[in-house]
Amino acid sequence: MDQAFLFEVYSDEIPSNLQWDAYQRIKRYVEQSLKSEKLVAKVQSFSSLRRVGFLVHELKQSTQGVSFLKGPNVQSPVHVIEKFFQIHGADRCHKQETPKGCVWVAEIKESSIEEKLRHICSDFLEHFYWPKRMRWHETDDFTWIRPIHSLLCMLDTNILDWTFRPKGLKLCAKNMTLEHSAMSQDPLRQDWVSIDRASNYEQILKGKNVWVCPLQRFTYLQSQLRKLAQNHGYELFEEDLASDGLLSEVSGMTEWPKFFLASFSEEFLKLPSPFLLTTLKHHQRCFPVKKRESLAPHFIVVLDGTEPSAEIKKGHQRVAEARLSDALFFWNQDLRQPLEKYNHDLKEKVFFEGLGTVLHKVRRLEVVAMHLDKSGTLSAAALLSKSDLATQAVREFPELQGVMGKHYALAQDIDPVLAQALEEQYFPLTPHQDLSTQSSLGGWLGMIDRMDTLVGFFGIGKYPTSSKDPMGLRRSAYGWVRLAVHHPYPFSISESIRISLESYRSTQRLNVLSDKDSLDLLEQLIFKQFTRYLEEQNFLRGIAEAVETFRFSKSPKELFDLSKELNDFLQKDSGIAFLSSYKRVFCLLHQDQGCLMEFGVPKDAEMVSPKERQLWSYISSKWNKEEFMKNALPFSQCIQEFLDTLPVRGFPSRIGLLSAVLRYTRPLGNLSSMFTLSR
Repeated sequence: MDQAFLFEVYSDEIPSNLQWDAYQRIKRYVEQSLKSEKLVAKVQSFSSLRRVGFLVHELKQSTQGVSFLKGPNVQSPVHVIEKFFQIHGADRCHKQETPKGCVWVAEIKESSIEEKLRHICSDFLEHFYWPKRMRWHETDDFTWIRPIHSLLCMLDTNILDWTFRPKGLKLCAKNMTLEHSAMSQDPLRQDWVSIDRASNYEQILKGKNVWVCPLQRFTYLQSQLRKLAQNHGYELFEEDLASDGLLSEVSGMTEWPKFFLASFSEEFLKLPSPFLLTTLKHHQRCFPVKKRESLAPHFIVVLDGTEPSAEIKKGHQRVAEARLSDALFFWNQDLRQPLEKYNHDLKEKVFFEGLGTVLHKVRRLEVVAMHLDKSGTLSAAALLSKSDLATQAVREFPELQGVMGKHYALAQDIDPVLAQALEEQYFPLTPHQDLSTQSSLGGWLGMIDRMDTLVGFFGIGKYPTSSKDPMGLRRSAYGWVRLAVHHPYPFSISESIRISLESYRSTQRLNVLSDKDSLDLLEQLIFKQFTRYLEEQNFLRGIAEAVETFRFSKSPKELFDLSKELNDFLQKDSGIAFLSSYKRVFCLLHQDQGCLMEFGVPKDAEMVSPKERQLWSYISSKWNKEEFMKNALPFSQCIQEFLDTLPVRGFPSRIGLLSAVLRYTRPLGNLSSMFTLSR
């Protein structure tokens, strides 16, 4: 008969950022444990502020109550057979004929479901992974994410008779769980909630205003927040309600959500919106609201079971205004001197040991900017690029670097294009961020900034190894590739590295940057990220390897354009036909070492066959990519007819003609890398 089993661990408050991950991993962990115990069931996990665990539905044994274990051959040494009897009991062993001879077989009685469930629960507590576990008992060395107060363990309507760590923690399984602390009349004492049946657990707790399922809790919060905002004529910021937004964190900070709308003085609306929003969300974990795309002087607070009395509302508003007062003070103080003046404080900020200070980085960016842009605009942007790092606002909220730089620049009447570039230098913030709104100035500033970082870290040997990349250099390289493709950068990867390297040498900051091997590794890393970028654009496999031969002479934008042309061409009938004929020529010339010799172009007198002359007519003209792609189909047919009708081995002139075909198509790239496509 199918059964239901419930296991709940009630503890102190679990950090919000760990709950969603635990919710997903618990399900996988328990499913694997059930499988290893030969149990079949449907698993439903849950996690909340104080509870984690799982509910198992339709539980049943996957095998009969008895199984048999094959042992040693009857001809085995006596001590081996006696050991087998000792382990499994001689009375439960018998002989059995098999295709490989007669062997001893032990009859193994399956453990009861109750015993298996005890083992699963004990194993879960001992081995389930938490990033940080803590010990709290005086004598027991057991650890968990937070101190455990009770265990709820039920099989259908019965308590599973079990005590975890009977000699230490002595946590006995119960059929009760603690209700929400807000339900109790005594703030120092919580009442128990009885669970009559394992399958009714979630319904009973929801009746007590406790939402244990994080998915349901998130959805409920999302709908109630929208409803409250709309009832007052406001809207919420959608990024706050996203699965990776503020709501994801707040939903893990409450089991019994309560809401109310609070307000702050309109005086604080003079603050830049990102600064104001970050202050409210970072410190108060509250939800700002807007009206017709303009920030409103209100915010929504989420409480955990506490009734929002007038005193509580005033308290939240008072704390929020105190935080906003600090933000306004920082803003006014930071505006007391020009943005450029903050560069003086950057000499106290170490960029990285061995790479100098942030001010040294700014000086290097200026050197590169002067090399790239003679107008001085890029140099002016480079000069101010890191100034905001020394302001009080960015010291308080480092995630606002660039954003506050833009707002300080605009407040000081600096060119809006330059001000915008101070924020855009950090784009793309995510691998797939749209760069269509980014200015060229912001893009170029971001490129020279990332290349300076890459050259510096690789120069001192701090490059990624295997899966480890603590400095995020792969991410920086990928961002550089995206920027270099979107904002046409006139230099190749190797030339870009050289330019940045010269800025280090000119500022006399690094002597070890002559390590050529490290910089070669950097070039390979960047091209590998270029390959990844093509893959994400759904280019054919092998395209990046085909154009790699041009990476020393072409810029990333030129490489991308060539890759796109080649990708489009090889998906057409003419391109497929040409690749097939190219492969046939390549394999013919490479299957015999003698054919790998460089043969000269045959003379007219040596081309006696019409097929030879026809093929020569295609490759004797000056290379024109557009004309070639237009005539690729007849050219491919000509190659196939040549190979079908004329013998090649022993005819140097014909080998030379086929070698000329490969040389003629070199401007397309190394097409031999594409052969895996036609397998």
